[in-house]
Amino acid sequence: MGRKITPVKIFVPYWIFTLILYAFGPLEWVTYHPVIFWSLNILFIFAFIAGWNWGKQGKSPNDFYWTESDVDNLVKKLPPLLWVNLFYEIITSMRSFLLPSFNVVGLIQKILYGVTHMGQSYHAFQSNVTVSGASVVGGHVVTLFNYLWQFVAFAVLLGGILYFKKLKKLSKAVVILTCFIVIISYIARGTNIGAFRVVLTFLVFYYIKYSKNAGLAKQQAKGKSSKTKLIFLSIIAVVAVVFLFNKIMLSRGGILSWNSSSYNIGGIGINEDSIFFQILPAEFHKLLVSLSAYLSQGYYGMSLTLRVDWIPMFGLGSCKVIQELLSMVFPSIEGWTYQARITEFGWDDYMQWHSMYSWFANDVSYLGVIAIMFIFGLVFARCYKDSITTENPFANLMVYYMFLMAIFTPCNNQIFQTRDIFFSFITVFLGWICTRGKKAVRFRIISR
Repeated sequence: MGRKITPVKIFVPYWIFTLILYAFGPLEWVTYHPVIFWSLNILFIFAFIAGWNWGKQGKSPNDFYWTESDVDNLVKKLPPLLWVNLFYEIITSMRSFLLPSFNVVGLIQKILYGVTHMGQSYHAFQSNVTVSGASVVGGHVVTLFNYLWQFVAFAVLLGGILYFKKLKKLSKAVVILTCFIVIISYIARGTNIGAFRVVLTFLVFYYIKYSKNAGLAKQQAKGKSSKTKLIFLSIIAVVAVVFLFNKIMLSRGGILSWNSSSYNIGGIGINEDSIFFQILPAEFHKLLVSLSAYLSQGYYGMSLTLRVDWIPMFGLGSCKVIQELLSMVFPSIEGWTYQARITEFGWDDYMQWHSMYSWFANDVSYLGVIAIMFIFGLVFARCYKDSITTENPFANLMVYYMFLMAIFTPCNNQIFQTRDIFFSFITVFLGWICTRGKKAVRFRIISR
């Protein structure tokens, strides 16, 4: 794949940086069983690299290439889906603000209040996460519709952004409005994950475009130009997300006491001798603590799990969504996870993070996670390669999900945490698998 900025060149340094932040950052994390902890983290990274190198050498099952007419044919099917998706996002926003009936004015009022009182809105939302769907707009009927539509909802939005230039003006307006609703409704609930996901979408799809240009020797100058733009856009995006993140953290209030002796995260206080405090100006110390808490606390959660025995969960432990669904029938299932069992050490299984590694370890143990990271690297390399060589739209979407998974690796198992992301990932993954082999030709004939 040449000298392009490949994902492995992005995420291996990123993971190493988060480990450095964990070891030498502003929080006094305690590492239990340090030899095992550090050995595992090193092995995980090497396993990902090995999987990536294996995957980038592999060939697609055939030479199936999505032509311009194939893509146009797919884009023609997007507009009605985009309209349904817009309705879904509006209804979902109303339900998240606990509106009992369809009320646009009420939604606008809730959003305006939430944007100006993000901290209060966040705490109110956290206290209402268990509210029954029967008591909000649409009741059980909309709840069932949401469960079904979530298998395509986020993928449809990604498709709208991916092929935005090919859409007609009205469909473009629908995509823009949907993105706005996603971003503003999350901000109004005191969290930035919605804005982060949307911003990441634009960056990933531009990154794929850059990768294609960088791979063409005759467009070397264009490739260099794309690289410069990619770096510039990434810097702008990071600054914007960090600015929003800082505003939200300040609105929640907890970080305001970061320099007091009582400040702690799960019982862990500030390391006043951290080299990061010495490097950065005092004006950035508060932001440093906030970012460090988000990027490194998962490693502490992982460290705590090394204090308890492994209970195999046979495929049910890595996915929060599956656990929540099964808990309706088997209420005790979540109690078997590492995350639930380390609450005895003061580490909350809902509010605190535990790294992606510990989630997968519920099913396969930490030694098994080495194999998981190898598969992760392999799949990432294969879908990335497909995205720049075959124009497969599902491969493009898969690259987005892989980026999301890699970014949150030190934090949590992001793709498997919420229904909208997990369900749509299943659809995209199956779509990618079915359109990269011999069956792809048959798929193209049927889709016409």
